[in-house]
Amino acid sequence: MRILMVSDVYFPRVNGVSTSIQAFRQALTAAGHHVTLIAPDYGQTVEDEVGIIRISSRNVIVDPEDRI
Repeated sequence: MRILMVSDVYFPRVNGVSTSIQAFRQALTAAGHHVTLIAPDYGQTVEDEVGIIRISSRNVIVDPEDRI
């Protein structure tokens, strides 16, 4: 099965959401599924894993760790 996941947070931002997404991606991939994740670009050089598409994003004024 081909699965698309879309999230407004992922690594390098570390929190429960990014950790959960990583665990689900790993489990689904191990089960033989093809998983693609669309996540924000944090403006840092990140060695992305296969299957992650980064899209441009901006800071949230009241919370600089979050992106829109």
